[in-house]
Amino acid sequence: FMVDQKLTVYITEDVGSVTICAERLNGHTDNMEIVEFSTLDRIAIAPDDYASISIQLTFTSSNEDTPQCINIEIVDDDIYEGPVIEKFRVKLTAVTTATTLIHCVNDHTVFFIQDNDAYIGFNSTEYYGEEGSAVTLCLEVPHGALSKDTVVALTTTDSTAVSPDDYTGLSSIERSFTAEESANRTIIDCFDIAIADDDVYEGPERFRVQLDGTPKPPLIYSPSTCNVTIEDKTVIKIGFEKSGYESSERAGSVQVCAKLLSGELRISASIEVSTADGDAVSPDDYTALVSQQLT
Repeated sequence: FMVDQKLTVYITEDVGSVTICAERLNGHTDNMEIVEFSTLDRIAIAPDDYASISIQLTFTSSNEDTPQCINIEIVDDDIYEGPVIEKFRVKLTAVTTATTLIHCVNDHTVFFIQDNDAYIGFNSTEYYGEEGSAVTLCLEVPHGALSKDTVVALTTTDSTAVSPDDYTGLSSIERSFTAEESANRTIIDCFDIAIADDDVYEGPERFRVQLDGTPKPPLIYSPSTCNVTIEDKTVIKIGFEKSGYESSERAGSVQVCAKLLSGELRISASIEVSTADGDAVSPDDYTALVSQQLT
């Protein structure tokens, strides 16, 4: 027995179904011979991308010269699954009987599923920028993706970063793409979002950018959102209140103070304080501090 199909077959996601056949190669049989078709996931996953099967086919003397075929349904979704072509495998195996020894040659076929969904999306899901600068975001439209001129809108949403204090927000800002341009090349359309600068240390902050609108299949937005992280470059100075302290042995202790010297904090910051011997030696003259934390 053999699979009456090429070893590799390329199909599009909207093909509906594929047909694969088993054929008896030689000889005459008076017995019932059974073979089985079964599918195995590779990058394509059943049932999301195709309908898995496990079907037995029976050959007898009355139909031994006629190939037997089955159909496998291919799922056409509206999810862009990337440039990687998905695939699954169909395997032909013999079902052992007491009277017949069955061999299968050319016993499998691999189906490669080409995604038919067109998309507009961010070329990354994570972007980074510094205070006082601008972060550059880019939209990507693959070569040939657009059948007609298209307009998309961009909107920002606060997270830990808040507009306008931390960045310049967008409210349904439109970007336009033409079918003619898409037919000639992959479009990379970039734009800037300004990031505010202040002297307040806030740590990393984030906001989100969303592609607005309701695209109609086969056009989809993917990825339709991205996150922007603002790196805080504010320099905060924390130090001792004085450069030197004096005390007498009879005092019992000396108070040493650390303070915020410049900048402003909106989050907690910690420092560690340790002592080192000079003319005075621990523990004979004072009690040493080892990495004592102040917040």
